[in-house]
Amino acid sequence: MKIAVQFFGHLRTYEKCVDSIKKHLISRYDCDVFMHTWAESDHKTKTWHSLNTKVRLIDAKTIEKIKKLYALKDIIVEKQKPIKNDVVIPCQHNKGKSQISKSGMEFMIHSQKKVNELRKKYQKENHIQYDYVLMIRPDIKLKKDFILNQTDKEIKKEVTTTRYCAANLTYHADFPIIGNVMSDTLYFGRPKSIDKTLSVLNNIDFEKHKNDMWNPETLFNQELEKSGILSRFINYQYQSDWEILRSPNKKEFRRSIVRLRIRKNLFYFHLFRFLSVSLVNLKFYIGNLFLIDIGLGQDNE
Repeated sequence: MKIAVQFFGHLRTYEKCVDSIKKHLISRYDCDVFMHTWAESDHKTKTWHSLNTKVRLIDAKTIEKIKKLYALKDIIVEKQKPIKNDVVIPCQHNKGKSQISKSGMEFMIHSQKKVNELRKKYQKENHIQYDYVLMIRPDIKLKKDFILNQTDKEIKKEVTTTRYCAANLTYHADFPIIGNVMSDTLYFGRPKSIDKTLSVLNNIDFEKHKNDMWNPETLFNQELEKSGILSRFINYQYQSDWEILRSPNKKEFRRSIVRLRIRKNLFYFHLFRFLSVSLVNLKFYIGNLFLIDIGLGQDNE
């Protein structure tokens, strides 16, 4: 299959992720790789987590390096425009505890749109037809092969305009419905589906939803569905099959060694979560209500 791989967003931990993406995705298919990224390594806008990472400028040497690493067909490095009077939108899924910058969401969609334009230009100039277009961030680490062959058999039966997402489908004790978190981070579809997806996302009025947004992913999926684009989830699970490799910080380092959470319906205790394998992982319920989760090594939280 002919695949267009489209990187978007900040470079962040790209050096730690490149080998996994080449091994589990790019080497498996006939891929053309494109990228839109920013002139700084990480975001400065408000987001749902409070991880403060060091932001560095992306110099010409770094760009040349990443061109060679991925054999990029084309790349755009853009400086984000200064933000004045940014709107911070609370997420209703946890009663506003998580907050997202309107500008941050617009920057993300802009990056996806620009890399998609690179692919369309290259496709037209070189008379290429792609089977699929895949959107991915440079800070994503793939742990297992991204297998499209079997998925392709099912997709051929589809009669709708669809994008396929690798979301975080892990069960969370606080929410009875398995969610769509991270469905905007790693997704793919037919070229026309991705073109239409980005056209819809680019026209979302975030201020209109500043008081009723469950979370960004739900808003994106709802707006896409209004335009006839379904978002379906593939069996490629966050943590076990892929993960976002965030820049190191003191808080995350401590949590990678030991993490304890006690809630009314959950006891969670894991040691040495930074290990690449799970040595012990015990999960069981007491009275079908209280979950005991004890682990040693990598977990799928």
